[in-house]
Amino acid sequence: MRVMILGSCVTRDAFECQQKPWPIELEEYFARSALASAMDPRPFTGVDLSRIGSAFQRKVVEFDLTDAFPRALEEGRYDLLVYDLIDERFDVVQNAEGALATRSSEFNSSGYDASADEVVRTATPAAFALWEQGWTALVERLSALGRLDDLRINRAYWASEVEGGGEFPPVFTPERIATANAYLDRLYERAAKDIGPEGFYEFTDRELLAAGEHRWGVSPFHYTNAYNDRLLELMGAHGAR
Repeated sequence: MRVMILGSCVTRDAFECQQKPWPIELEEYFARSALASAMDPRPFTGVDLSRIGSAFQRKVVEFDLTDAFPRALEEGRYDLLVYDLIDERFDVVQNAEGALATRSSEFNSSGYDASADEVVRTATPAAFALWEQGWTALVERLSALGRLDDLRINRAYWASEVEGGGEFPPVFTPERIATANAYLDRLYERAAKDIGPEGFYEFTDRELLAAGEHRWGVSPFHYTNAYNDRLLELMGAHGAR
């Protein structure tokens, strides 16, 4: 079964951490991209991709700045589309032409000067309006393709605890975690109006624990292997339908 991801490492990590073989392969991964930007067909120009450090980072920013994700939906080389909303933590840049870009750390490393653009801060009413615009476009596109039933939302939240009683880096305060999760709840509530509860992958609080040791460091969205195993199980069930 071919899986396409729009989201973050919380979904991608499962493919690298699987402890038993699943008949699942990763077809494509659209990372560091807010949904509004991913679904925007207008190219966002003026970004010097050559200044971005790695090939992977250049690729994800290029995908975000172009219509790569809508084109991938049309091409349909996937059996399951998993969307996780963790990257909605990023601000969105809107230029004078109305085109959108996700203000990820990779985007910022290009040196792009956004001083003349509008920066829409995450978790604000304006950010929600942009997200809803992207969400509506995604639902309409998948419905037209007869593929809405192949969409699943990975209902992840920022973890508030670290496995084994460890601590988060100081930047991840309890207040910041609570604010991020409140915003995610609002997005999930809106999405459920179109895809219902069956369109979500759900997890317990114990599964949504931050890993005490993780290749990318301790973070509220770097989970344990128990979470990864459960996600693989849920994706595998889609292929067994």
